[in-house]
Amino acid sequence: MERRKFSRYPIECPVSIRLLEADVGGEIARGTTLNMASRGLLVATDQRLPQGASVEVAIEWPARLDERIGLRLVVRGSVLRCEPGRLAVLIRKHEFRLAGRNGAARL
Repeated sequence: MERRKFSRYPIECPVSIRLLEADVGGEIARGTTLNMASRGLLVATDQRLPQGASVEVAIEWPARLDERIGLRLVVRGSVLRCEPGRLAVLIRKHEFRLAGRNGAARL
């Protein structure tokens, strides 16, 4: 019997991950989402990150705006756990961005 409070949805999308620490900049890992829920994200990645670390995960969203403009779902949160090949992230904030060169445009 499933005991999770929030339903998980299987979705596979490419992601890039970066630490939100003052002394670390840029992407530190790449991977693929395994599943998502409203408060969490499970990512397949070879990179090990410390539990509790603040991260930003940019997810290449499969749907397009007006059927032509790429989107990214950018989530900020913290690492709940890191296992060999998998990373669980608690989502604290999220927003969709246009997937342009820098993805800076917000909707």
